[in-house]
Amino acid sequence: MNDNNLARYRLWPSAIAGLLLILDYIFLSIFNIRIIHRMEILILLILLAPVFYNAVIEFKENPFSIDTLMVIASVSATLLGAIHEAILILILFNLSEYLEEKTTDKLRNAAYEISKMIPKKVLKIENGRILETDVEKLDIGDIILVKLGQRIPVDGEVILGESSIDVSTLTGEPIPIDVSPGSKVLSGSINLTNSIHIRVLKPFKDSTISRIIKLVVESHERKAKIERFIDRFSSIYTPIVVILATLTVVIPVLIFSMPLKVWAYRALILLVLACPSAFIISTPITYFVGLVRAMKSGIIVKGSIYLETLSNVKAMAFDKTGTLTKNKLVVSRIVTLNNFDEKEILKIAATLESHSNHPIALAIVEKAKKENIDFPSEITVKEIPGMGLKALIPNMGEAIVGSLKMMEVNDVKIDNKVRKILENLRKAILVALNKRLIGIIELEDEIKESAINLADKLRSIGIRHIIMITGDHEKAAKEIAEKVGITEFYANLLPEEKVKIVEELKKKYEVVSMVGDGINDAPALAVSDVGIAMGTAGNDIAIESADVAIMSDDLRRIPYLIKLSKKVQRTLKINLIFTFFMKIILMLLGFLGLIPLFVAVLGDDGLTLVVIANTIPILKYLEETS
Repeated sequence: MNDNNLARYRLWPSAIAGLLLILDYIFLSIFNIRIIHRMEILILLILLAPVFYNAVIEFKENPFSIDTLMVIASVSATLLGAIHEAILILILFNLSEYLEEKTTDKLRNAAYEISKMIPKKVLKIENGRILETDVEKLDIGDIILVKLGQRIPVDGEVILGESSIDVSTLTGEPIPIDVSPGSKVLSGSINLTNSIHIRVLKPFKDSTISRIIKLVVESHERKAKIERFIDRFSSIYTPIVVILATLTVVIPVLIFSMPLKVWAYRALILLVLACPSAFIISTPITYFVGLVRAMKSGIIVKGSIYLETLSNVKAMAFDKTGTLTKNKLVVSRIVTLNNFDEKEILKIAATLESHSNHPIALAIVEKAKKENIDFPSEITVKEIPGMGLKALIPNMGEAIVGSLKMMEVNDVKIDNKVRKILENLRKAILVALNKRLIGIIELEDEIKESAINLADKLRSIGIRHIIMITGDHEKAAKEIAEKVGITEFYANLLPEEKVKIVEELKKKYEVVSMVGDGINDAPALAVSDVGIAMGTAGNDIAIESADVAIMSDDLRRIPYLIKLSKKVQRTLKINLIFTFFMKIILMLLGFLGLIPLFVAVLGDDGLTLVVIANTIPILKYLEETS
């Protein structure tokens, strides 16, 4: 019998039996007639069947399961002459279990919501014909047609058409991105504007969306410390309460000669309350909801243990290049010399650099285009690898763009004043015309907008120690650190030196998280308590290497993730404390004979439902957008 059939079997017999009990009470009160007379045992057996089935299935793994305890309680109540109460507690138990199973299934299925959005059928282009086929039958190299409004089923490359695609499912970013031939696209994205042809780069099972869902499901298996503690606690708690229930009968009856029926009934109440289901379910459900909420914001947390650890992080270390910065050079300043203005210097530099694909060249050309500077392209440029470029520009003369060494090799005079200027610049390109230096172009790695207030946001949520570690030189590191509000930084580090720094930080601050790009910083990410890789959408290595993979480059996801982890921990503590004290109160009331058996059933399964109800709001915990 599968879980869905068992859930249905719990629901309908219980609903019908409940209706019969109500009618029996009404007819007995008004007409003094019993409508279920002589049917009680049959009703009891029908209601007991799913409970007994589960008890047998689970007995080897857990002899003190709630189903086993309910079988004992209902049979014992019947033997004590309280068959109507036995029926009532089975009705309440089955209905509560049905609600719990359906609610829990709904939460578990949240991780699969995205995969259900992916079309099972796709349009494959073969020999000029469009054929419908199963998405799982696509092979690398196949061409598919994705129409307006459809989700992209597999990772691929656009080969025909231009469109905008919504990647919020993967990255949490609300702004669509434009794609054209040559653009890589990821499964799960929505095609917004035009039909496009895509070449399949990965089969469905290896595509981004499938990997994300697999990681989220697997992450549920990596238990947090508190989750393992609750498992151990439950294995001790239940036998102790069962022993107490037994003593509740033995001591009053055998020692004090008190009524067996009274104390056996009270023992049954303790027996029902002995089930630790609310304890057991509260931890995995709370963490799983947190993991799913993170996934919906484009954050893959690889286990509840990392969600728990994040809530206790005392310090965060950030790589600079590609993490706090865009890893994209931009022109920050132009120093003018020998009566040349900035536009003239930029025009000469862009004329030569337009013939190179070096990141510095791309930055200079982009700056010239932004300034609407026209520069000739029909010239012959000679490149000296690692040094610079030189060329003859019509009506101007010989131009040279490059490093200090490039100038010296080509006999361009560099005076002490210029050398002093260069000492204070991080990354600079010199521009010369006819053996005379005319300007210096300074470049810098552009800081991400989301990095500007990052340190303040982290401090506001309790992360007091924020550190930057980078392989860049100290001056560049200091400037970036100052701009983003970081006071502690380490520069000129090799990968193995970054590892040593993180290990030292762990000794100093106990719980440390490292944030990097997931590839170059993999060793440092690995030794930290929680390694967070940024901008990992479509990057298999980064997704696999980190404990947490943030699909977008938006650093605002990090304080949100920390706050989410803290919210999950708060919710879990509330659930556990509330459950523990309610169990104690109900046990005391039951021992004193102040509550009937069906209240104990409501108390046990009701607590489980309260735990779930208190946890569900985490799914609606939204991140900051500013």
